[in-house]
Amino acid sequence: SRSSFGAPIINVPACTDNWTEYSANLSAYAGQTIYIAIIQNSNDMNLLFVDNVKVYQPAENEIVLTSVVLPEITPMGNVNLTGSILSKGTTTLNSFDLSYIINGGDTVTETINNLSVSYNQAYTFTASTPLALSTAGAYNVTVIVSNPNGVEDVDNSDNVLTKTVVAYDAASAVDRVTLLEHFTTGQCPNCPSGHDRVHAALANHHDDVIWLCH
Repeated sequence: SRSSFGAPIINVPACTDNWTEYSANLSAYAGQTIYIAIIQNSNDMNLLFVDNVKVYQPAENEIVLTSVVLPEITPMGNVNLTGSILSKGTTTLNSFDLSYIINGGDTVTETINNLSVSYNQAYTFTASTPLALSTAGAYNVTVIVSNPNGVEDVDNSDNVLTKTVVAYDAASAVDRVTLLEHFTTGQCPNCPSGHDRVHAALANHHDDVIWLCH
């Protein structure tokens, strides 16, 4: 029964509607046999999904590259590189190395320091050296994080992400107009709500769109 369990080891006031990772420190129970219950308190809520429950000893120094933020299409020139890492080491993260490679060329590396990121906390970074996209075309950008606190990362499988950026010459760019089908009397049950969303999104772009009635 619920009364058989002690105080909660973690309390989440409100779960999100996306998969979210939560963690709790179990070091106080080392060497003991314990039982863990997951309890949902809700009022007219829908479902609670729980997956990938794991009890383990985290590494002292470990980071994960969780995202890289770059535009899909951009004018030629310098482009800022940003992204996020997650600290997965028990030691507070004070520094790590950030590197990127463009189209298999030279590696650009810097050390990001003066941090204080606790276990399972995120940090958003910006590379001090922007990407130099000097000609029009597609660029494959590989981003790498390594050496948390100056120590080799235990697991390098989650330290690399690749993005593709297309650069264009703004001086020779041509304005385009979007052609959209405007549903009128179509009986498709999914069309009216979709039409309303498109109409709202383009409320201030009448000169950029040609509406074609169906």
